[in-house]
Amino acid sequence: MRKILVSVFVIGALFGSGTVYGQKATEFYIPVGKSPGLSGKYTAIGTIQSVDFDEHTMTIAGRSRTWTAKITDDTKIWLDRSLLRMTNKKGTPADCRPGVRVEVKFKGRGEPKSDHCEWVKLQLARINVDPRRPARAPSRRRR
Repeated sequence: MRKILVSVFVIGALFGSGTVYGQKATEFYIPVGKSPGLSGKYTAIGTIQSVDFDEHTMTIAGRSRTWTAKITDDTKIWLDRSLLRMTNKKGTPADCRPGVRVEVKFKGRGEPKSDHCEWVKLQLARINVDPRRPARAPSRRRR
């Protein structure tokens, strides 16, 4: 009986810990608001109201409240370009602009214990893409 309990515990520990690492490795590819187990529970989803580049902060307006997020050197910034039917790519703090829909994961779990961000996803759409950059249309093959 003891061997069975130990085996179940070991198997559970191995399979249970792999999902956490898998989530972190694939978070780059998941669109804003679609992270299983994270979106809406451990993340803040809203629209950027203002960005202060001197203080490295941005103000995010959600449905019921407002957050202030601090972007550090360790913060990962990703550009979610799924609405444009393009692959996601890494971003920079300069990509954070007012009016862009954003999902922010604060360090720690649950309510933000600090205002420091672990990662930031910016959802790009045709209306909020920088007009100075030419937008690439999806390629169409003619037959």
